Amino acid sequence: MALFSHTSGLINFILTFVLPLALSCPSECSCTGAAGEANALCSSLTIKTIPKNLSSSTKILTVTGTRNALLPLTRVSRSDFSNLREIIHLKISYTNLTYVAEDSFFDLIRLQRLELDHNRLTSILPNTLNGLESLISVSLAHNRGLHLHLRTFWNLPTLQTIYLMGLGLHEIDPLTFYGLSGLRTLDLSLNELTYFSPGIMSSMPNLWTLHLAFNNFGNLDPLLERFFRRLRRLQLGGNRWQCNCLLKWLKKYPSVLSPSEGSDAVVCAGPPSLEFRHLMEVDDSRLTCSAPHIVHCPDMISAQTGQNLTIKCLVTGDPYPSITWTLADGAHLAAGSYPGMPLEDRAVIYIHKVFPAHNGSVMLTAHNSFGTENTKILLFVNDITATTVTTSTTSKPTASLATKQLSPSQSVLPSIAAIPMTPGFISIVTQKGTRGGHNLTLSSRDKPPEGEVANEPSYPFPQPENNIPAIAAASAAGGAAVILAAVAAVKLCGRIAPTPLASGNKVAPVTSETMQEALPLRKSWAHDNITYDSTCNPV
Repeated sequence: MALFSHTSGLINFILTFVLPLALSCPSECSCTGAAGEANALCSSLTIKTIPKNLSSSTKILTVTGTRNALLPLTRVSRSDFSNLREIIHLKISYTNLTYVAEDSFFDLIRLQRLELDHNRLTSILPNTLNGLESLISVSLAHNRGLHLHLRTFWNLPTLQTIYLMGLGLHEIDPLTFYGLSGLRTLDLSLNELTYFSPGIMSSMPNLWTLHLAFNNFGNLDPLLERFFRRLRRLQLGGNRWQCNCLLKWLKKYPSVLSPSEGSDAVVCAGPPSLEFRHLMEVDDSRLTCSAPHIVHCPDMISAQTGQNLTIKCLVTGDPYPSITWTLADGAHLAAGSYPGMPLEDRAVIYIHKVFPAHNGSVMLTAHNSFGTENTKILLFVNDITATTVTTSTTSKPTASLATKQLSPSQSVLPSIAAIPMTPGFISIVTQKGTRGGHNLTLSSRDKPPEGEVANEPSYPFPQPENNIPAIAAASAAGGAAVILAAVAAVKLCGRIAPTPLASGNKVAPVTSETMQEALPLRKSWAHDNITYDSTCNPV
């Protein structure tokens, strides 16, 4: 009789608790625990949605793949959890999850732990966690590129732990954690933060543990001191700390920074004299700061239209100053840098394909909290595109004459004619124009275009030592019109005395003095009403 009673009780237990649990466990999952304490682990590589028919008494639901095999699950919504109101721990990891509907967890009023790490989330909508009054811990870690909305964690007074590692965060709004009076642990390690606002700490008055390891910090705002003094553990390792006056205050809290207390060492990455030294070992007298100083920058740079241009300067300062470039057209460009980057690579600007609009001054501004310094660089862009300059006269048209080869000692051109291009030379063409004018065309083509006169023997344009000073000077000014006006003025009629600018067959570098000599030629030629014939005699 006793045996029958024992057997009957076992059967009732199986029918009441075990069988319903077995029947309500989907094939993609494995379920354990009694009916009232059910745990479900779902890891089948075929899972595309949250499995159906899970027991309504499920307390812990884990949907996960592996690092090498992500589940094809891409989205969740409220309907996926409408029958799972008893869940206290939900983990969805290593999936292709990209979207979480804003009301997905609306019915999970008992949820205490939410883990959505190692997925492909790019955003958590503002009210996704709103109303989860039992929530203690949230992990959104390792969702690279996840954007945190300002109200993601608002209205969660019971929240104690937030894990945000490996999101690729560059900055955090000070109000992101507003009202989290119960927060004890915040993990922001493995991001790309360069600044941590004191306003962030003011929203978390009871924070005990802060992880800032492996970011891009070079220093910390001294205003953080009054918040850091109440921390029990602070992780700062793996950053490029610049051991200067801005970090001196950290030495007041050895119990927080000491590795023996569970924290990682704050190792100096700069200045070079303190590299690899532990902050706690550096004497205060060596923790200094300095205003920006522009050590070296070019005064003038010349480039051709369409050319890619890099301008590099050397700037010092501690903390390293922010670098801003201002182009001639008013555009502002910030030079990106990170703590520990070599000094020679920090104050650098790259301009993709310069144009005549870039002509003028390029300003470099270096700024830190201890001062500002700037300098100007003169940029000349040579316009090498085909340009035509017309000078109107009232004289009769004159035929073009063949240009003879000149020796290096000759300093003036007796006449101008069509000279077919050969690689590396400039072709200058004279043709009959309306009302007796001359059209001078600077061309880089191999053959004269239609309508242009090509006279008898053609010769490469000579490159003597002293007969083209205005060409060399005007080319740096950035306009083909200036070049042609200078050629016409100097070569046709000897308006200015030639000045040697070169040695051998190489044109000497253009200077600001030769530039000023050439620039007035365009104006005087454009307004000169005197007509000259092909032999340079006034008509």
